[in-house]
Order: sequence, then C-alpha cells, then structure tokens
Amino acid sequence: MPESHAPTLAVIGGGQLARMMAQPAIALGLPLRLLAEAEGVSAAQVVVDQLVGDYRDLATLRRVTDGCPVVTFDHEHVPTEHLHALEADGVAVRPGPEALVHAQDKAVMRRRLAELDVPIDVLPGEPALWYLVIGLTLYNSVIVAEILRAGVASLPRGQGEAGRAIGMTEGQVMRAILLPQAFRTMLPALISQLVVILKDTSLAAVIGLGYFELLRRGNQISQVLDNPIQSLFIVGTIFVVINYGLSRLAVYVEKRLSTSSYSDPDPATAQITLEAQSRGGGPG
Repeated sequence: MPESHAPTLAVIGGGQLARMMAQPAIALGLPLRLLAEAEGVSAAQVVVDQLVGDYRDLATLRRVTDGCPVVTFDHEHVPTEHLHALEADGVAVRPGPEALVHAQDKAVMRRRLAELDVPIDVLPGEPALWYLVIGLTLYNSVIVAEILRAGVASLPRGQGEAGRAIGMTEGQVMRAILLPQAFRTMLPALISQLVVILKDTSLAAVIGLGYFELLRRGNQISQVLDNPIQSLFIVGTIFVVINYGLSRLAVYVEKRLSTSSYSDPDPATAQITLEAQSRGGGPG
C-alpha cells in the first residue's frame, strides 16, 4: 500500500468542534494534530497526534504547527498577534487573523458593522443578539427563497396563463393566484425550516458571539454547578420538545391543507371563473 503524503492539519483547541473534524479528516485521509487544553478533553479522545499546552503561548503554537501547512481552530481565543506570527512563519491560518478578530473583540465587530452602516445599536436587545439574527436571516433567506420558487414552479402553467388572459399583471397573478395556491405546498416545508433555524441558534455558543442563548447558558450553568450531564440533558430536552412540536405542526398542517383542498373551492380559481363568465356572457 503506498504511503500517504497528505499534509497534516493542526487544530487548536480540543472541544466538540475539533472532535467533529476527526471523522471527515479520516475519510479524506487527512491527518490531524491537536493542541488540547488538557488531557482527556473531547477531541483528545479521538485524535491520536496531540499535544497538551496553552494556546496563548506562541512557542507551544509553533510546536504544534511544526510541519503543518495549515492551522485551524476549535475556538477564537488565540491571540491575534500569535496568528500573525504563525502567518509570518509560512503557516496558512484558516480562518485568518482578520476574520477571527471580529469574534475575539466585539468592539471590532461593532466598528465593522458601523462601517457597513448597519444600525445595530438602535435596535432593542443586546447587539450580539442582532449579530445572530442578521447572520441566520441572510443564510436562511436563501433556503426560504428556494422553497418559494419551488412552490410556485409546482403549479400548473395554466394557472398563471388564465390570470394573464383576463388582463391581470404579473404582480397580480403572483399575489392573487400563484402564491395563495403555492402556500399550501410550501407551508410544511417552511415550518420544517423553522426547526433548522431553531437548531442553528446554538451556533452562537460555538462561534463566540457573546450572546447567552440556551446552549451557552446551559454550558455556563453546568460549569458553575459542576453537573454537565443534568444541565445539558435539560437543554437537550427543551430543544427536542420545541422541535418535535414544530415537526408535528408541519405534519398537521400538511394533512389539514390536503384535506381542505378537496372540500373547499379555491378562491383564486373561483374569481377567475367569475370574471371569465362576466366577460363572456356566462355559460351556455
């Protein structure tokens, strides 16, 4: 069997994110070298090549990245000046210091948003909350737009053509005919996407926005009370209950709408029929 010459990827931090990198790295044949905060941390249980040390010490960072062309991170707390030093040594830092500094220093993030004319400070609540809301909105708007497009595209072409035939504009056709019918098809998928959005809010605990959402609050409580199993079990139960409720709502709405589609006449179709009859003098 030929020897693998894949480059070694250095990972700073031994948390859950670093642990999740291990399985894809094995599948890609990419060896990992881990800098763990302590023995027995999460990622240290699955990564063989590891070093225990302080990520704030530049000499330790140079030891773990020796021979590694790329370094990445489980957390954002490595000092920015050390990241620049690693880049000067020829190591590719991903994400780069200019990106990580926005997670390390909230003042830098606020200044950047101010440069982009995003009025975060005038919004109610913590700025970190709006960083999360804006990020999730931008990401999920792409998926919601695709759901809308697919819902409208699933309708027969004759629906839109009938509206245009009686003189309706494209906007009127979309608002009065296509969207009301497509909404029945889209609603279960939209509710299911709410489940994804809800789970994505826990990313705030991983990327260090500074906002104490449910998962981060659970981690904080577990550290104070020294009972991670009980605290995270309650957090997990809350997530399961809310997500299960949304999933059941999607199933109920889908069944309800599929039943009503056979019993209730579609208002848009009825309106088109009435207008066509009034213009043509009625049937017969």
